[in-house]
Amino acid sequence: MEELEATVDELLRLRDTWILKNTRLSFENLTEDPEKVFSLESDLISLIREVVQISEEKAEKMATRVSHVLDLVAKVLHSHDLSTAQKARTLLLKGKALTLTVPFAQDTEEVKSTLRKAIKLDSNLSDAWCELGEYEWMTSGPESALPLLQTAFKLDKHNSEVLWRLSMLLRQLPKETIVRQNFLTSAEFSNFVEGCDDGGVAVSLRFAHAAVRERPDSGQAWECLGNALFTASLVDAEGGGFLSRSLVAFAQAAKYPEVVGQPHFHFNRAAAMHYADNFSGALAHWFRAALLDPAWPAPRINAIRCLNALRKMHTAVHATGTNTTTKTTRKRVASLISTLSPSTNSMNRLLGPYHSLRYQTFAELAEGSNPGVVCCGGIVASLPADSELTLNLLLVDAKGAFLVLRIFQIGKGSGPSTKDVIAIPDPIVEHCTVSTGLIHLLHAFDACVRAEGAESAEEEDDEFGGRDTKIKELDQLESLDFLILRVSSPQILCVNGSRVGRAWTAAAVPKNVFFAST
Repeated sequence: MEELEATVDELLRLRDTWILKNTRLSFENLTEDPEKVFSLESDLISLIREVVQISEEKAEKMATRVSHVLDLVAKVLHSHDLSTAQKARTLLLKGKALTLTVPFAQDTEEVKSTLRKAIKLDSNLSDAWCELGEYEWMTSGPESALPLLQTAFKLDKHNSEVLWRLSMLLRQLPKETIVRQNFLTSAEFSNFVEGCDDGGVAVSLRFAHAAVRERPDSGQAWECLGNALFTASLVDAEGGGFLSRSLVAFAQAAKYPEVVGQPHFHFNRAAAMHYADNFSGALAHWFRAALLDPAWPAPRINAIRCLNALRKMHTAVHATGTNTTTKTTRKRVASLISTLSPSTNSMNRLLGPYHSLRYQTFAELAEGSNPGVVCCGGIVASLPADSELTLNLLLVDAKGAFLVLRIFQIGKGSGPSTKDVIAIPDPIVEHCTVSTGLIHLLHAFDACVRAEGAESAEEEDDEFGGRDTKIKELDQLESLDFLILRVSSPQILCVNGSRVGRAWTAAAVPKNVFFAST
């Protein structure tokens, strides 16, 4: 029995670390600075081909290893005088091994029948109910999995595997799902539900915290907590501080090879870093996700889209008002500077309810938070979107200095217009930098993947740079360096002297932001 347990455990680890163990994408390479680890075109192309080949071989080689486990199971069942509980445990291990074949097997009924036999022998075996829930999730969807995971939880309220799956499931099921509503109103889960709204995000977060408490050495539990906290930061389930805690949880999860070897982990972590305006970190993790699964276009497209948007922000901040922009734009800038002059009588009106705060120009603002301060800028132009979460605008102040304004939690189609004047209380200033090396690496990788047959990540028309569908020559790419004004919600803004309030506010939709695997 011990040999069987160890073999199945090793098989599960191999599933999650397949690429790490069989390619040059080692755990160390995926946790170090990518600029120091990976070189440009020649090595990247061979690495991409290596990863694709090994990924294609995984199904056949894992099936061979599963067959070895099935032989061990047969040996244990026939050569040992097992108790009923031991037989149930043996069938559970067989079911776990067979579950690995679900993604590539045509007939998976043996998985279900094996796990049901285990449950029939020992109906109190929480792990078997959990594994059956996992199977139903993969084959029929989360709604079919919830009742089984509920049973697993009732049998063992300290089972971390069950707890993090329930957390994940509650974030995936639509609000109107009957099984979800029944779950949230069940007295058996009152400790998790009490005091939470009916949205389920706060309940999901409590399950994720419980999973980590039960297994602080579980990388999957930490990953689930990171995703739950990130979701909470988007919908603001219980207040603030979720985003920074999400990044801490992701950092803990990154200590485990079975997590680091999964592309969806890097994709989700990149999304959280992107939301925190840690652009270099986000780009690096999208790159890692794309390396682990070159056939998955989302990480590469997100990285190139973000990078091109950042480049245009950089260009707008450093070039606007010079001869490189249009005459119309230069006239607009001059008009806004005149309107913003502190000597004009209109300044108090433009500051609206914030006129009593200490007024500062952009140059006088410190990086980070500026409490008790108000700054004011006119909108020169809208800037390309780097995600679905923000509205990006180019501002000019009374001294002719430019900053990028990033407004979060804003409804689609809402927001101020060009030539509007915005007053921002307690402004938060962030320094955006992306190194030349990282830019070169991302563009080189994109070029390599496209050379292997992938589609190009095209950009839209905009006022700064025109339609940019072709990547610049690598030796023409420069580092990015500019300042950002971060506004977490539009309701604090004052536009043309009037407080915006909640008119433009809209919570982000998590499913449109990141790949919620755990």
